[in-house]
Amino acid sequence: MNSTPSKFGCTSMKRELKREEREEIVKAIAAGDRVKAKSIYLSATEGNLTEAQNFIKFLSVESEAAGTRSADTH
Repeated sequence: MNSTPSKFGCTSMKRELKREEREEIVKAIAAGDRVKAKSIYLSATEGNLTEAQNFIKFLSVESEAAGTRSADTH
């Protein structure tokens, strides 16, 4: 088990997400399906629900910030 915390404060994640898994989670969030996003995260990492929620929240905020930046450039 990974005992080193990541930038999300995760300590029980058994493995990191693959790029494809992260992209699938981002698509689920964009579609408004946070339950699916959490399910993908949990299945992929074998982490816990709190970690999944924190990761989804991080991606949501990151996505909103990116949307704001792209709107500012148009």
